[in-house]
Amino acid sequence: MPNPYSVLCPLVALGRVYAGAVLKVHDVLVSSEEQAAVRLLMLLHVAADSVLAEPAPDEAEACIAGEMRLQAMDCWLRNPDYLAWELLDQAELRPDAVLVGEAARIVSAEEEPDLRTTPMLRWRHGAWERLDDCLSLLAVDIRRGKNLGGRRDFYLLAEGRRAATRLLADIPALGWYADRAHLVGVVAGDVGGDELKARQKAVWEYRDTRWNDHIAGIRVKVMERLSRLGQGVA
Repeated sequence: MPNPYSVLCPLVALGRVYAGAVLKVHDVLVSSEEQAAVRLLMLLHVAADSVLAEPAPDEAEACIAGEMRLQAMDCWLRNPDYLAWELLDQAELRPDAVLVGEAARIVSAEEEPDLRTTPMLRWRHGAWERLDDCLSLLAVDIRRGKNLGGRRDFYLLAEGRRAATRLLADIPALGWYADRAHLVGVVAGDVGGDELKARQKAVWEYRDTRWNDHIAGIRVKVMERLSRLGQGVA
């Protein structure tokens, strides 16, 4: 009998999805379901956990354990300024000029950070957005973690891996997502969602955002921090 908590989502053609496919609603950039699907696909393809959470489906090739972890990673992917801030935090913990340089690069004008940012709403546990609709476009298996209080684990199936590889080959612009997903994987490591959210809430603009409001950007704050480190950004 099929596991009632398992959702096997069909693969669909995503060839119409492009890196700049965002909409503007009430002066706030929002992503389409297709763009959100590509973001999550690239996170699973590039920045998945180092081991599969058990019990894993037979065709699982990658996994992100827990929705809170996935939401935190998606927040960094959608908000280059917060990703840059986290890179700088980690560069302070283990001095690394490469991390500082990456932070400077992703908030530079040539990277079009304002166009690449799709803000998230602040909820009880931090940045959150419903994922089910966009995940339904992918070859992803969603399962309740064993003895983990109903935690949802997200698995990339073999078909989804092939789709990600094909998309990156067919639509070079989507390489932007893969590049950012790699950086998200660097800062997230294998840390659980609770700790990732706590790191994000350490930034007061994030922490003090009222529930159901969009989390404010911090690009100016990041640029000031980079300037103090001798990394001026245009």
